[in-house]
Amino acid sequence: MGVEENIIQKLLVFERKIVRGIFGSTKENQIWRIKNNEELDKMIKHENTVNYINPYPANVENRVNS
Repeated sequence: MGVEENIIQKLLVFERKIVRGIFGSTKENQIWRIKNNEELDKMIKHENTVNYINPYPANVENRVNS
């Protein structure tokens, strides 16, 4: 696994953690449990915010000189 894939994987894990916090737990048969990844994926309609994040910020020098 390359560096970029490693960063993307970590972002996906972080995204699921945030989504779990937003949507909360599920109660089944009087027992609370966390939602699994498939349930979360359905709730966010298979949208992947990591696709919209650039893991490597633009060169700061280019921003200052623009």
